[in-house]
Amino acid sequence: MRSVGTGRVDKSRALCGMAVATGAAVVAAGLIAALGGSAAAWGGPGRSYLTEALLSALSVKCFALAIGCALGLGVIGAMLLRPVAALRRRRGSQEGVAMLEFALVLPIALMLVLVMAQSSLLLGANVCVHYAAYCAARTAIVTVPAEFLTEPPNETSGEGGPKWERIRQSAVWALMPIACGSSYYPSSADAGILTDGLDEFFAAYGRTTPAWATNTRVLSGKLSYASDSQYTTVTLGPPTNGAVYDQHENLRVDVRHTYYMPVPFASSLFAKILDRANGVAYAGSLDGEYGLDIHAGSTLTNQGVREYIEQISFQ
Repeated sequence: MRSVGTGRVDKSRALCGMAVATGAAVVAAGLIAALGGSAAAWGGPGRSYLTEALLSALSVKCFALAIGCALGLGVIGAMLLRPVAALRRRRGSQEGVAMLEFALVLPIALMLVLVMAQSSLLLGANVCVHYAAYCAARTAIVTVPAEFLTEPPNETSGEGGPKWERIRQSAVWALMPIACGSSYYPSSADAGILTDGLDEFFAAYGRTTPAWATNTRVLSGKLSYASDSQYTTVTLGPPTNGAVYDQHENLRVDVRHTYYMPVPFASSLFAKILDRANGVAYAGSLDGEYGLDIHAGSTLTNQGVREYIEQISFQ
């Protein structure tokens, strides 16, 4: 006949298994919901930036690591339940054994938690970089056909030109949420403009400006980091034919951002493992910490230049 203590252990194991299975199901359901369930979401040129980010090799690795760590924590929890159940039945010499087992598995469990945290942050950073590429492409398709003082319609002077700078700024502002906000990086002159704009935005809706929106030091560091060409590069693909873009030509914008990984211990592990597994460039040390290069690209159709005003007749 099975004892009461053993029954409790079996029930605890079953609960751990159900929790892990539920977590995996939630992750899978979230992925399917984000992709929209349509054929265009899973493949083809009509995929959104979110779909591209979630189906990229980096996101797949992050999902796999997070689920693997969750399973590992479930196994560790099931292992720790055995000595706890034994202590309930028998006090005395078993207490030291239980404490020893807990002390041995605690560093492993802590490392798994850190890896899970870094996986989640890296997954969000990958989505943000893809969004930055999409924002830059959206700016490109309306900026390239515009007429600037030194750049005619559908022509650019390349990197450093006014059109390219406007495209680059779109990516920089989109990357600010994941940029490093350390005071190590010099402040940006545009930080005051940003905080004033946020004040006006919240005031227009009758809301109190949150503390993070008034922290000029953090926002200044983030903007400075995202604007640094060492950590962010934006590339606009050249015209297909000659030096002039066609009116309905596909414009390709590529963004590379060195994501600052803040989680201790797990950051160095990610920087080395993903360097070999994903082909993501190893960024080295950033002020004693680690960063990882994330690449993303977006292609949209040039809006062209309308040289006439379409006549509309009302009958």
